[in-house]
Amino acid sequence: MLTRRTLLAIPLAAPAFAQAWPDRPIRMVVPFPAGAATDLRARQFAEPLSELLGQPVVVDNRGGANGVLGAEAVARARPDGHTLLYTANTTHASNPALLRRLPYDPATDFTPVFLVSEGPMFLVIHPGIPARSVAELVAYARGRPGGLNSGYGSASARVGAAMFAHLAGIEATHVPYRANPAGIADVIAGRLDYMVLDSTTALPQLREGRVRALGVTSGERLTITPDVPALAEQFPQMIITTWTGMFGPAGLPAPVLARLVAAMEEITARPAMVERLSGDGSIMRRWGPERFAPFLLRDIERWRDAVRQAGIEPE
Repeated sequence: MLTRRTLLAIPLAAPAFAQAWPDRPIRMVVPFPAGAATDLRARQFAEPLSELLGQPVVVDNRGGANGVLGAEAVARARPDGHTLLYTANTTHASNPALLRRLPYDPATDFTPVFLVSEGPMFLVIHPGIPARSVAELVAYARGRPGGLNSGYGSASARVGAAMFAHLAGIEATHVPYRANPAGIADVIAGRLDYMVLDSTTALPQLREGRVRALGVTSGERLTITPDVPALAEQFPQMIITTWTGMFGPAGLPAPVLARLVAAMEEITARPAMVERLSGDGSIMRRWGPERFAPFLLRDIERWRDAVRQAGIEPE
């Protein structure tokens, strides 16, 4: 059973760690393909972490099985601080809600290190669809006997698309992709009608006019896209956010954890990094393990609620 005590005890139970760290390159596993939103975020940290820690930080993309393969690799890695995980809610909150069995426990098999930020998702459509609002999209969908086609390249996007279709009472065929960038490419090409996906992937295409945004899942409008309504204005339950953060294997030594937290605090306080991270509508958190651990427990339950709202039966 997941408990707050279980998570909070992880960093405190770390054994004494006398050896100088790091003494070789650090492998930062990203459990998604190159180019995915989490991968782009991880690469923003690799170079400054290398500078602060004095060893190369190498991003290792271990995509597959909706992030399960990469997360499992870190869960089974030696907890010496040379293998880290930079991930999103997919592996640690969405997957536990969608999958009955995981080869890792998101609470006990990892050391929460640092929660960077939370961010909303956008409902985007192909510009050729004659809909300028959610109500118009729903009417358009109900007028099509075959329903709409949507895509997803992450657990979050899957839940978002299914939740929207369920709450709107429309038919949709949900098409899986290896990552969200591949899915939005098909929205742009007109092969998909809509997606609900992370802001990091959606906003560049929205700003270029390649897709149209009809709503955002943040619960209220964002200052960076004031003309895009919150989906909660029409569907109050449609409030879901994503996040990215860093973990180590369970039992990460306390001195290593302290250095990692200090490094991430310094990097995320730099003005250029703040501007970069907040430019996609994300809310800066900058939480170390004391706040990240209980947040994770709450988020697992939040995604379970979202999966129920979406009408998805866990596999």
